[in-house]
Amino acid sequence: MATTEPTLLLERRARRAYEWGRLRSALRILPFVVLATAAAIATGRPLALGLSIGGVLLPLSVGLSFAGRAPGRAVVPGLLAGGAALTTPLLPATLGHA
Repeated sequence: MATTEPTLLLERRARRAYEWGRLRSALRILPFVVLATAAAIATGRPLALGLSIGGVLLPLSVGLSFAGRAPGRAVVPGLLAGGAALTTPLLPATLGHA
């Protein structure tokens, strides 16, 4: 069976829509990475260090989420674990020592 041009055009459009949907889904992580970077800077980390780590973490997490499979599924648990590690030093600073 020969593939016709309208069929190829439809396949390309479907693939493009699929990829855009995956990218939109991966970009849902963006606010969490930006907030984590802002929290790190607000807690006294050096500005250059916070921005450079956030600048590396943002495309890495979006890219891995876009790629999917095991690395893509590991992005959200990794960000949650990093968020817990980020907020742990804040507790004694805000609540005081026992």
